[in-house]
Amino acid sequence: MNASFPSSLRAQASVEWLMLGLLALALLAIAAMAVSRAQSAQTTLAERRILQMEVREMAYYADQICALGAGNSQVVELAPPPIHIEYDASARGLMAWKKAPNGTANRCADGSMSAYCGEDAQFARTLCKMEVSQPEGYGSRAYLYYEAGSDPASVRISAQPPY
Repeated sequence: MNASFPSSLRAQASVEWLMLGLLALALLAIAAMAVSRAQSAQTTLAERRILQMEVREMAYYADQICALGAGNSQVVELAPPPIHIEYDASARGLMAWKKAPNGTANRCADGSMSAYCGEDAQFARTLCKMEVSQPEGYGSRAYLYYEAGSDPASVRISAQPPY
């Protein structure tokens, strides 16, 4: 019972297996793209949370330095990429956001300082007035220290040490 299949049936079977193989490859490519997107979203969320922790840490230390007075300082370690820092006097808070890949800061469209103007913009209220030496240039560290001789008392944030 060694039946021989006609060549047209063998060719049809080969084409069917080829189509199944192509379908499997297409599904594999779609799955790889989905995994890549999920990983990218997770990385973005992690960077946002790290920035949020950094801003809250700076605000916390600024409040401590202000309460303790002259001679107090603190160094805050920052995760890459560099951030842009400003103090919003009307909201009495510290605002920071990651710089765009082209090196510019992601400001709000109307130029205002709002915690909701960018996906990665973070805001933390402070008890004490703050002075920001320069808004850019914060790579791996931010130096916070008591600003002597200012009225009212304030804390300065700088990218360079005060000494």
